[in-house]
Amino acid sequence: MKKYLLLLMALLMVSCLDFLSNSPDDGKEEVILNQTTYELRVGETLKTQNLGEVSLVDVLEDSRCPIDVECVWEGNLKISLEVDKVKYELNTALEPKEIEVNGKKVSIYQVTPDAISTKEIKKDEYIITIMVN
Repeated sequence: MKKYLLLLMALLMVSCLDFLSNSPDDGKEEVILNQTTYELRVGETLKTQNLGEVSLVDVLEDSRCPIDVECVWEGNLKISLEVDKVKYELNTALEPKEIEVNGKKVSIYQVTPDAISTKEIKKDEYIITIMVN
Protein backbone atom coordinates (compact mmCIF):
# COMPACT_ATOMS: atom_id res chain seq x y z
CA MET A 1 0.00 0.00 0.00
CA LYS A 2 2.87 2.37 0.82
CA LYS A 3 4.37 1.69 -2.62
CA TYR A 4 1.14 2.72 -4.35
CA LEU A 5 0.81 5.84 -2.24
CA LEU A 6 4.42 6.85 -2.98
CA LEU A 7 3.89 6.16 -6.68
CA LEU A 8 0.71 8.27 -6.69
CA MET A 9 2.50 11.15 -4.93
CA ALA A 10 5.38 10.97 -7.40
CA LEU A 11 2.98 11.08 -10.37
CA LEU A 12 1.16 14.08 -8.89
CA MET A 13 4.45 15.93 -8.40
CA VAL A 14 5.57 15.22 -11.97
CA SER A 15 2.25 16.37 -13.42
CA CYS A 16 2.40 19.59 -11.36
CA LEU A 17 5.93 20.30 -12.59
CA ASP A 18 4.85 19.61 -16.17
CA PHE A 19 1.88 21.99 -15.79
CA LEU A 20 4.10 24.75 -14.39
CA SER A 21 6.73 24.34 -17.10
CA ASN A 22 4.08 24.69 -19.84
CA SER A 23 2.35 27.74 -18.42
CA PRO A 24 1.56 30.50 -20.97
CA ASP A 25 3.61 33.05 -19.02
CA ASP A 26 6.97 31.43 -19.78
CA GLY A 27 7.61 33.55 -22.90
CA LYS A 28 7.21 30.76 -25.45
CA GLU A 29 5.16 31.33 -28.54
CA GLU A 30 1.88 29.52 -28.82
CA VAL A 31 1.16 27.40 -31.84
CA ILE A 32 -2.12 28.58 -33.29
CA LEU A 33 -3.97 26.19 -35.54
CA ASN A 34 -5.15 27.10 -39.05
CA GLN A 35 -2.61 29.89 -39.57
CA THR A 36 0.07 29.93 -42.23
CA THR A 37 2.83 32.46 -42.79
CA TYR A 38 4.66 33.31 -46.00
CA GLU A 39 7.85 35.36 -46.40
CA LEU A 40 8.00 37.64 -49.42
CA ARG A 41 10.52 40.06 -50.89
CA VAL A 42 9.59 42.94 -53.20
CA GLY A 43 8.90 41.52 -56.66
CA GLU A 44 8.64 37.93 -55.42
CA THR A 45 5.67 35.71 -56.26
CA LEU A 46 4.67 32.56 -54.36
CA LYS A 47 2.15 29.91 -55.28
CA THR A 48 0.12 29.09 -52.18
CA GLN A 49 -2.48 26.44 -51.50
CA ASN A 50 -5.01 28.69 -49.81
CA LEU A 51 -4.65 31.96 -51.76
CA GLY A 52 -3.23 31.08 -55.17
CA GLU A 53 -0.43 33.33 -56.45
CA VAL A 54 0.71 36.00 -53.99
CA SER A 55 3.15 38.77 -54.93
CA LEU A 56 4.69 41.55 -52.89
CA VAL A 57 4.44 44.35 -55.45
CA ASP A 58 6.03 47.16 -53.44
CA VAL A 59 6.73 48.70 -50.05
CA LEU A 60 4.79 51.95 -50.41
CA GLU A 61 5.60 53.56 -47.07
CA ASP A 62 7.81 52.89 -44.08
CA SER A 63 7.39 55.30 -41.20
CA ARG A 64 8.03 52.70 -38.46
CA CYS A 65 9.71 53.97 -35.34
CA PRO A 66 13.44 53.16 -35.50
CA ILE A 67 14.60 50.75 -32.80
CA ASP A 68 17.28 53.22 -31.63
CA VAL A 69 14.81 56.09 -31.04
CA GLU A 70 11.95 56.67 -28.60
CA CYS A 71 8.75 57.53 -30.46
CA VAL A 72 5.28 58.59 -29.43
CA TRP A 73 3.79 56.50 -32.26
CA GLU A 74 4.85 53.11 -33.60
CA GLY A 75 4.71 54.29 -37.20
CA ASN A 76 3.34 52.38 -40.16
CA LEU A 77 4.52 50.16 -42.97
CA LYS A 78 2.31 49.99 -46.06
CA ILE A 79 2.67 47.38 -48.78
CA SER A 80 1.08 46.63 -52.12
CA LEU A 81 0.16 42.95 -52.32
CA GLU A 82 -1.24 41.14 -55.35
CA VAL A 83 -3.32 38.00 -54.85
CA ASP A 84 -4.44 36.18 -58.00
CA LYS A 85 -4.01 39.34 -60.13
CA VAL A 86 -5.96 41.59 -57.71
CA LYS A 87 -4.00 44.33 -55.92
CA TYR A 88 -4.51 45.15 -52.25
CA GLU A 89 -2.85 47.52 -49.81
CA LEU A 90 -2.03 46.43 -46.26
CA ASN A 91 -0.69 48.36 -43.27
CA THR A 92 0.89 47.48 -39.96
CA ALA A 93 -0.68 50.30 -37.91
CA LEU A 94 -3.31 52.01 -40.08
CA GLU A 95 -6.36 50.53 -41.78
CA PRO A 96 -6.59 48.26 -43.61
CA LYS A 97 -4.49 46.01 -41.41
CA GLU A 98 -6.28 42.95 -42.72
CA ILE A 99 -7.96 41.91 -45.95
CA GLU A 100 -10.17 38.97 -46.79
CA VAL A 101 -9.37 36.86 -49.85
CA ASN A 102 -11.14 33.61 -50.75
CA GLY A 103 -12.61 33.46 -47.24
CA LYS A 104 -9.14 33.79 -45.63
CA LYS A 105 -7.89 36.74 -43.59
CA VAL A 106 -4.50 38.12 -44.65
CA SER A 107 -2.36 40.47 -42.55
CA ILE A 108 1.26 41.57 -42.11
CA TYR A 109 2.79 39.37 -39.42
CA GLN A 110 6.41 40.55 -39.38
CA VAL A 111 8.70 43.01 -41.15
CA THR A 112 12.47 42.75 -41.36
CA PRO A 113 14.83 44.46 -41.10
CA ASP A 114 13.91 46.71 -38.20
CA ALA A 115 14.05 50.44 -38.91
CA ILE A 116 17.22 52.17 -37.69
CA SER A 117 17.51 55.96 -37.64
CA THR A 118 20.94 56.03 -39.29
CA LYS A 119 20.20 53.59 -42.11
CA GLU A 120 17.85 53.73 -45.08
CA ILE A 121 16.32 50.38 -45.95
CA LYS A 122 16.49 49.51 -49.64
CA LYS A 123 13.42 47.90 -51.20
CA ASP A 124 15.28 44.66 -51.90
CA GLU A 125 16.24 44.34 -48.22
CA TYR A 126 12.65 44.04 -46.96
CA ILE A 127 11.28 40.65 -45.98
CA ILE A 128 7.55 40.84 -45.29
CA THR A 129 5.91 37.91 -43.55
CA ILE A 130 2.19 37.69 -44.14
CA MET A 131 -0.19 35.58 -42.07
CA VAL A 132 -3.16 33.77 -43.54
CA ASN A 133 -5.89 32.33 -41.31
